[in-house]
Amino acid sequence: MWEEFHHDSLDETTTVTTDYIDFCVQSVIPTKEIKIYPNNKTFITKDVKHIINLRKIAFKNKDIGKLKQIEKDLKSKLREAKRKHRLKLEEAHRSKSSKQLWDTMKAMTGLSTTQKPLVTDNELEFANQLNGFFGRFEKGNDTDLAAEITKTVALSESDRSDVSVEQVRNIFKSLNQRKATGPDNLSAYILKTFADELAPVWQPIYKCSLNTGSIPLMWRTSHIIPVPKVKCPKQPSDYRPVTLTPVVMKALEKIVVQELSESMADKLDSQQFAYKHNRSTEDAVVTLMHLILKHLDKLNYS
Repeated sequence: MWEEFHHDSLDETTTVTTDYIDFCVQSVIPTKEIKIYPNNKTFITKDVKHIINLRKIAFKNKDIGKLKQIEKDLKSKLREAKRKHRLKLEEAHRSKSSKQLWDTMKAMTGLSTTQKPLVTDNELEFANQLNGFFGRFEKGNDTDLAAEITKTVALSESDRSDVSVEQVRNIFKSLNQRKATGPDNLSAYILKTFADELAPVWQPIYKCSLNTGSIPLMWRTSHIIPVPKVKCPKQPSDYRPVTLTPVVMKALEKIVVQELSESMADKLDSQQFAYKHNRSTEDAVVTLMHLILKHLDKLNYS
């Protein structure tokens, strides 16, 4: 059935396949919008939250023994957190500082500093300002240059990528399903849950993209979410741009990284610690200390 979606154009094949999968998801899987409000008591600390999360994990894994132990620790932590919170309130009431008293009252009632709106009254104008600010380094049009580079790169038969269905399936199953969805509306949850069914669908598209050196336009499209860097942002520089790219493109990037890692493994220096799997600065420090001590031993230094 999926062969009917294949076209001569890689862009058309990608768009039609994505739209059909999205149509199936919208038709079969029910969706519900849920609003979550912060409802933590004032005595809840980070340690208590951590134990609550551990309890959720133990309950999900059906580990009864661990769940009982965590609940016992949670009761102890809650008791201690309530005691410290009570002492803090009593100290604030005994204090002669009216500011400290009012700050405590605001924290108890949830009446903290009023948050200003993230955008101005004219949302369209503000969005255009953010667009211009975030895109100020990308005003040049490099489409023609990219097309020229693609034409000059001629892949030989030995250089062509042979992406397997099993490889795509493993990549899909390793996706983090909590990752945000990109502009194509295909979530990591769908790709991970239905990896066995969707791997044969995306494998020829990935293979065609790698062997032709072209990326579909849909995968080069992203959503930019402005995240405030300060409590009350007032100008575009107070926002940090977070780019949401399609999850299927992230999966393709993982495949490319795998192939590059395999082909470059014997060409990398054994003493390189950056940008290598299972290597860190600690390994570099330990190796350096080992070399220093080794040379000191040769010179009979104590």
